Amino acid sequence: MLSPMKQMKFVRNRNTLLTYCREYITGFEEELDKESWQTSCKEDLLKAIKEEIDSMPEDIADLNDKDYNLREISMRMISTNSFEFFEYGKFHLGGSVNWTTTSARRMVAVHRKAIQWALDKGIITEEDKEEDELALQEAIRQRL
Repeated sequence: MLSPMKQMKFVRNRNTLLTYCREYITGFEEELDKESWQTSCKEDLLKAIKEEIDSMPEDIADLNDKDYNLREISMRMISTNSFEFFEYGKFHLGGSVNWTTTSARRMVAVHRKAIQWALDKGIITEEDKEEDELALQEAIRQRL
């Protein structure tokens, strides 16, 4: 249980992280093809990110703007959670489900954009990006 002060910090940081995540995901999706058969992944991804944030209230409450870049943390949450949709089978791409009619295709695109953002900011290297892409392709292949 958080103290009242920590609870206030948690709520503030939670709201900030979710706002940044929502902004990034919305921006990434706006850059994507607006084909009607591609369902948005924003709600699925935000739900997973909320669950992650809510699972660690102490850690989230301890974040501060001086020592932590909340935008970078938001982007890491986007890339991690979008990857986990495939890694842990949250999206089932085989059988009767056509992955082009679900939000899975957009989830992949959002994940790749988050990784590219990290590369552009110097957070990861080109090698890290290539390793992530190979891991993503393997996770998807296992779900087909």
